[in-house]
Amino acid sequence: MRELPKIWKGVARIQYLCAFLESIGVNSLRYVPLITSGFQSLTQTDLLREHAQALFNLRMMGLDYPSEAAIRRQVALYNEEVNDPLSKMEAVFEIEPENLTFSRPENLIEDQVDKALDILRQPLSYKIHGKSLVDPKETSLVPLDFDRGAQHIGVHSPQLPSKRVGYHNLNRNITNDIEISMTELIETAIDMDRRDQDNPDRANKNNWQARLERCVLCSTTTPALPEAETLHLKEVIHMIGLPGSGKTTLLTCLGVYLARHQIKTLILFPKIETALSYLNDFRYYHINASLLSGQSELSRDRHANRIAETIAAHSDSGGFGLNIPGSEYFGKSCALAGFAIAQEEADFLALRIRAL
Repeated sequence: MRELPKIWKGVARIQYLCAFLESIGVNSLRYVPLITSGFQSLTQTDLLREHAQALFNLRMMGLDYPSEAAIRRQVALYNEEVNDPLSKMEAVFEIEPENLTFSRPENLIEDQVDKALDILRQPLSYKIHGKSLVDPKETSLVPLDFDRGAQHIGVHSPQLPSKRVGYHNLNRNITNDIEISMTELIETAIDMDRRDQDNPDRANKNNWQARLERCVLCSTTTPALPEAETLHLKEVIHMIGLPGSGKTTLLTCLGVYLARHQIKTLILFPKIETALSYLNDFRYYHINASLLSGQSELSRDRHANRIAETIAAHSDSGGFGLNIPGSEYFGKSCALAGFAIAQEEADFLALRIRAL
């Protein structure tokens, strides 16, 4: 955790946002969800290129409100504290609750604002937790219960060899473009078709080579869009196109090609059904792929419901007894157990039915 600055506390911390926005010539909190979203595309703009550290600090301080509604709630709490006659909070900014604009009185001393900006421009220090590590040479006392008077037993810490924890290099800068010729992609498609021919269920179904050969690669270096032979990939690529324009063909062949050349790729999809479809295709072509999705209860329920709807749409029986590959990732407990009855009660009901 980071050590939070102490110029403003509680609901007054929203003034850090006001101070920062004022420094870049913005006088409304309406833009906070966008500016503090953390997208690198924003920090590369002329307006925010020199303020990446301040934006990072604001997110570390928990001031990256995700929506305008969240901003309005904080503004309401701030103004309520400002209007409280018993409040001792120092209000530097006046915030309008309607349009979320803010301003400062002209005769106000700017010391607090200047100090806040100086803090935002420097990396926040880490918060010292004050805890010490267990001495492996000493005996540790462990309580047998959570009660205050619980009995303790002594435990000797094992002498385990220490191993340095590895970390990802967060400052690496990948400058080399990935260049792929259409000839190489077509060779990959031919190999994928060869794999399909060995499976009667997929033979003559995908025709990757024929589909890829219908794609025309054009260069964007000039407005005329001349044809090109080499595909250049760098950083994040957003693929967009009309249905049938070749997105699935290009993305699948690219994924197989990159994986076979030991290039790790992250592909993002808006729907879980689409992600599962690509996952199954990649695994069919012996690509080591995995699924990354939200694991909160709401996310899992939403994904499970969408998959259930997909299964139900495959037959007239509403999906009863059917399944699709990948649905096991979002399996849920069967509700039928809640209607089960004890064996003694079941025997009694059976005897009663026979008696009737």
